[in-house]
Amino acid sequence: MSVAEMIGVGVGRLGMSFDDFCLLTPAEFEESLKSWHTYEDAKQRSDWERMRILALVTVQPHLQSKITARELLPLPWDGMG
Repeated sequence: MSVAEMIGVGVGRLGMSFDDFCLLTPAEFEESLKSWHTYEDAKQRSDWERMRILALVTVQPHLQSKITARELLPLPWDGMG
């Protein structure tokens, strides 16, 4: 990643001020980016889990047998520990 791209990510995506970005070492920037990715991934998973429960509550009354939310809408992380 070029310095210009790192500035774009730090200031644009992570919401840092340019001055704060300039104070970071490359290792600190990398850790900040990892932390942001972890946060965004958790947020996205939470949104999908909420959607899965909503789908189950909507569909369940119309089914003859009960199913689980995972059976109705399997998500990529279901197989992960």
